This record gives sequence, C-alpha cells and structure tokens, in this order.
Amino acid sequence: MSIPYTAKYNQTLNLKGTEMSSISYTAKYSQEVHLEGVGKRVAPPPNSIFGYVYDAISKKPIPNATVTLVGVKQTSTASDGYYEFRELKAGNYTIHVYKEGYLEAIKNVELKEGESKRVDFYLTSLMLIIIFIIVIALIALILLMVIR
Repeated sequence: MSIPYTAKYNQTLNLKGTEMSSISYTAKYSQEVHLEGVGKRVAPPPNSIFGYVYDAISKKPIPNATVTLVGVKQTSTASDGYYEFRELKAGNYTIHVYKEGYLEAIKNVELKEGESKRVDFYLTSLMLIIIFIIVIALIALILLMVIR
C-alpha cells in the first residue's frame, strides 16, 4: 500500500545573529508500507472469552463500555467495541456489560477447556425506552380524552 503525505518546511539561515535568507517549501512524498493485520483482530488464544458491544438500534460499536466477568476480571471496550478476557479456566461465567445511557446486559457463558468463545452484546439506549414510555403515555391520554 502506498501512503502519500505532505511535509511543509520553513528554514532560515542565520549568520552571527543576522538573518541572511529564508525559504519555505512543500515536499510531497509517497512511501510503500506493508501493514500486517491493521484493521483486523487476531483470534484470541484458547481459554478466552471475547466479543463486541454494539448499540441495538444503530449496530454501531460502543466504546468504553465496562465489561465484567463477574467475580474474576473487568475491562473496557476498545473504540471498535471489542473486549477480551484471556487465560480463563474452563467453567461457567457471568458477563455483565454496563455503559451509561444504556440498559445493562448480562449473559451466562460456559467455557470448555481449550475453547475460545465469542459473546457479543447489543445494548438498548435508555433514551429509546424513555421515548417509548412517553409515546405510550400520550396514546393512553388521547384515548382517555376520546372515551369521555
């Protein structure tokens, strides 16, 4: 892949404290680079639980959500919504996901020895629920007015 970039320079020649000349120029470069694995996640090692946290409506990743492997570990999601727990023992786990402005989510997971298990979460915005409640309340109010 070739990555173009531009560099701007401003150089001044000083001789014994006296400015002799000043020059400004722009240089354009293009450099060939090989970016192995950029934009891709490598599969986690065995004995891992990993996944992504998304907004249930937009399907966009939710960064900085708190993901807790209850009683074991805690982490935060990356900018792409990714989380990962490594070096786990086989067994049953509870995963709790929290992000301010969203309903919390909980899932129970069984991890077998040597397994790497993906567990994704889709969080529902509290604002969506509040709007839904307001709409239902307005409909109920209108119906009450019509019935009278």
